[in-house]
Amino acid sequence: MTKWQFGFIRNLRVKDGQPEFGSDTRLMRDVKLPNSPKSEPNSDEFHLRKHVVDLFDQLHAIGDGVVDLLEFRNGLPARLTIDAPLEDQ
Repeated sequence: MTKWQFGFIRNLRVKDGQPEFGSDTRLMRDVKLPNSPKSEPNSDEFHLRKHVVDLFDQLHAIGDGVVDLLEFRNGLPARLTIDAPLEDQ
């Protein structure tokens, strides 16, 4: 997300609350014109932003499943679309 800044990730599988990239996972880049890339972190040590922490909280809540669409803006997760079955009521 940091590298491409804007776009979507489709079909992101989640297992035990952890993202798993499979052969059907797709990156859809959204290129803004004019394209002016931001710099990437230059260290392996950096603090996660709240957006990323919130993303991992959502993945943990999913447990096992599929995120149909993960939208990111300015290199940060912005929106999830999750396919969930209707539960018997």
